[in-house]
Amino acid sequence: TLRHLAGILLMLLTLTFAIRWIGSVATVQALMLAAPIALTLWVFVQNGALGPVRGASAVLGRWHRVLKVALPAGAREGVMLGASGFIGIVTGALTPASTIASFIGDAGIDPALFLFALPLLILLGGQIALSPVMMVVFLGSVIAAFPHPPADPALVAFALSSGWALTMTAAPNATGALMLSRITGIPSTTLTWRWNGRFTLMALAFLFAIFFTMTRG
Repeated sequence: TLRHLAGILLMLLTLTFAIRWIGSVATVQALMLAAPIALTLWVFVQNGALGPVRGASAVLGRWHRVLKVALPAGAREGVMLGASGFIGIVTGALTPASTIASFIGDAGIDPALFLFALPLLILLGGQIALSPVMMVVFLGSVIAAFPHPPADPALVAFALSSGWALTMTAAPNATGALMLSRITGIPSTTLTWRWNGRFTLMALAFLFAIFFTMTRG
């Protein structure tokens, strides 16, 4: 129910900010530490009404399935995500960022067009099985090396994250689409192109309107 969902979210947020405040760590690291704690507490609460022994037994059983079944089953996806980030960093470091920055400056490319090109590149890369993780890390590394950013850094981050999010529902070779296709038996092309094609086009048009408006202010 929505009440249970709200309770889980509240517990996760509370744990995240508590760990962040106590340990003086970044929010992402705090969330990674809070997630397994939240899972343990939630499983115990679900079974605790039958007694603490039953609750503890349920927690141990759930963690046994996570460690023995879920983690090995997701090993390929984990390796792929880690390798994608590494490849993105390496290719970004090898790319002549200053040359690209000079070209963008000499060509007088509008900041709105530059921002719109970022999610478009990530989305197109996803169609040929280029991981959005790799594309975002690569583009972020290159843009970070520009002597003068062609657009506001906050808008650049927004453009990259938007492209990443869109790729997950619009690229049949994205990790999320492949995993969902494997679970449901529905072809990934149906999940993305057929079911989300119009949404993707509308989202891109909306993004361009946002970039155009924000760069004119």
